[in-house]
This record gives sequence, structure tokens and C-alpha cells, in this order.
Amino acid sequence: MRKMMNLFVLGILAWPLMASAQFKELGLEGYLGVGAATPTNESEGSTFGLNVRHSFGYPVADPLQVELGLAFARLRADQYSGEIMPLDLRARFAPFKQEKWFPFVYAGIGLLHHDVSD
Repeated sequence: MRKMMNLFVLGILAWPLMASAQFKELGLEGYLGVGAATPTNESEGSTFGLNVRHSFGYPVADPLQVELGLAFARLRADQYSGEIMPLDLRARFAPFKQEKWFPFVYAGIGLLHHDVSD
């Protein structure tokens, strides 16, 4: 029990050190988001589906970051099922460094694969 308590206290004390080390020199960043794809029509039997997005970002210069993302979403109903898979390349430009705000602009291109079946 004492060993577990010591590890817990050490973890609490080390957490701020790890967090500050994470953000000193940003390199390759990764993002994974999972959620629900909601049906927006009045089809019978429509249900929530899976929505997943994964992206990687890399800073090219101080105010510019390039991001490559891939997403997947699935919707189903009694009459149809559909899947979409967008692939996008984005550039994020953040010219101002603020302490509490992070203003930025996105621009990019992408491809969309979709498949709807009855």
C-alpha cells in the first residue's frame, strides 16, 4: 500500500514536469478524434454512426504548420447505408502569439470518397 501511495505522489509531482517538456519544442503532432455521426434526414430506422478523424501536423516555420488528415464516418438506416472518407491537406497560419488566445487561419485541399448503398 505504501509503495502505491509513493508512486501516486511521484506521479502527481512529475505531471507538471512532463507537461512543460511536451510544449517546449513542438515537432510532429498527432490527433485522434472519435465521435458520433448524426443522421440529418427523416429516414426510417436511421441510427447514429461512427465518426473518426486522425491527423498529423508538422511546423514548417514559426507561424506555419502543415497538417494531413483522414476521417471516416458511417451512417445507416432501413433504406440505405453510407460511408464517407475525406482526406485533406491543410496549412495553418498563426501570425500572432497571444497568451490566452490563439488566432489562426486554415487553408487546404482535399479528396472525398463516398459510398451510398440501398
